[in-house]
Amino acid sequence: MQPNYKILLFFLFSIGLAHGQKMRLQKGMVNEGIAISDSLQDTYALFIPSNFDPKTPNKILYVFDPMGDGVRAARLFMTALPTDDFVIATNQFPLTDDLESNMNKIIKLIENTSSIIKMNPQQIYVAGLDEGARVASGLTYLVTNLAGVLLVNDVFMRYDLQPKKKNEIVLGLTGNASPNYYKMQSAFDRLQFMNKDDKLFEYDGEDGWPRLDYLGTVFSTLYFLRQDADNKELVDELVEHSFKKDSTTVDALVARQDYRIAYKLIGQLKDKYRGLMKLRPLRKQIQQLRRNKGYRDERNRINDDAEDEAILLDDLNYFLDNDLFLADFENLGYWNDRVTQFKKAEENPSKPYEQQVAKRMLGFIKNSLNEYGQNMNSTVMSADQLIFFYVLKTVVNPKDYAAYRKVISLAAKDNDDNTAYFYLEEMLKNGYKDYDALYTIPETEVIRISPVFNKIVKKYFDKSKYQ
Repeated sequence: MQPNYKILLFFLFSIGLAHGQKMRLQKGMVNEGIAISDSLQDTYALFIPSNFDPKTPNKILYVFDPMGDGVRAARLFMTALPTDDFVIATNQFPLTDDLESNMNKIIKLIENTSSIIKMNPQQIYVAGLDEGARVASGLTYLVTNLAGVLLVNDVFMRYDLQPKKKNEIVLGLTGNASPNYYKMQSAFDRLQFMNKDDKLFEYDGEDGWPRLDYLGTVFSTLYFLRQDADNKELVDELVEHSFKKDSTTVDALVARQDYRIAYKLIGQLKDKYRGLMKLRPLRKQIQQLRRNKGYRDERNRINDDAEDEAILLDDLNYFLDNDLFLADFENLGYWNDRVTQFKKAEENPSKPYEQQVAKRMLGFIKNSLNEYGQNMNSTVMSADQLIFFYVLKTVVNPKDYAAYRKVISLAAKDNDDNTAYFYLEEMLKNGYKDYDALYTIPETEVIRISPVFNKIVKKYFDKSKYQ
C-alpha cells in the first residue's frame, strides 16, 4: 500500500529546537521502553553515548528493525559506527507491511526523540532492514535534511515522482540471494542518476542484517561520503582506524571464500579513501586476490553464468509484460514450469550459485507482479487481463488466497462458472481454512448456492451451507 502523503507530510526544518522534555537517561547504555507518544503504547530504545552532552547538538542515527528488536539493533550499530558520539534510536515495536501505518508511528518516534535530545540538523542518519528500509527510504520524500540513509534488502521508490534535488546520500546493502536483489539494483540505478555518491553494496546471504564488520565498513563509507560532501575534514586517526577495520573486513571475506564480494568491496574502498591516504595497500590486496586460484575460478564461472542470467532475466521481463497485456492463458504452462524449476533450485544447497539465481528470479517475478498490481487500473482492463494477473499470482505463490478469491469473484461475474469452481478447489487444496468467508466472496451470490460449489466445500470441510 502506498502511503497517503497528505497524512504523512512532515518536515524537520528545525529539529533539535524542540528539545526541552526532561527525562533521566543513562549514558553509555541502551535505554529501553520509551513511549513514542502519550496516545500509543509502542516504545523505542535510545542509546546515549558516554560522552553525551545535552547542551551540544548531537549526531543521531535512527535504526528501523522489522521485528522491533530495538535493543539488538542499537547494540549492533554501537559497534559498527565510525565514531563514538552517535545517539541511536530504534523501534521496539514490529513493523507491518502497511507502510503508511509504519510511517505514522516512526514520525511520532522522531518527534519524541527531538523533544528529548538536542540534535545536529546536519547529522541525522537513518537505516533500516526490510520493512524498516522501506520506512527509511520513505522518509527521504518527506524530510529535507537527512544526512545519510542506509537501506538493507528493500527500498520504497516512487517512480511516478520527478527526481528532486536531494541532500541525503543513500547506500544500499543487498544479499546475493535476496528476493529483492533486482529491485535494489533497479532502484540504485535511478538513485545514482541523481547522485553519483549513492551506491549499492552486496553481501553473501538472503536476509537479515549483514555481518557486523561488513555493516561497519558500509556505514563508515556513508559517513565519509557525507563529510566529503559537506567539505569537512576527517582526522587522520579516524581514517587510519577505519582503514584497518576495512582491511580486516576484506580479509574475512577472502577467508570465507566470498571472493567476488571482496573484489568489489576493494574497488569501492578505493573510492572511499581516494584523497585521504595512499591507495597502495588496497592495490596490493587486489593483486593478491587476482593471484588467488579460488578467486580466478569463481570469476570465470560467474562471468560465464552472468550472461545466461542476464538473458534469463530479459526473457522473464519480456514474457511477463507480454502475457499480462495479452492475457495469454496458454502461456501459464511456461510460468508454472519456470516457477517449479526455480523453487527446486532454491531448495538445493549443493549448487549455491544456481540457488542464489533462483531466489533472485523468484523475487523478481513476485516484485514485478506486486508493482503491476499497485499500478494497474482495473477500470480499463478486460476481465481476462484481470483474471490472468491473479491466476499468475497463484502460480507464483499457491498460498496467495486473496488472489484465488479475486479469480473466483471475477470469473463468477463473467459467468465463467467452471473457472470459478476450479480455483475454488485449488484454493481449498492449498490450505484455505476460512469456511464462513467462502460464502462472502463478492459476485458469487448465484454460484455459492449451487450444488457444485457446495460439493467442493463439503469435500474439504465435511459440511456446506446449501447441501
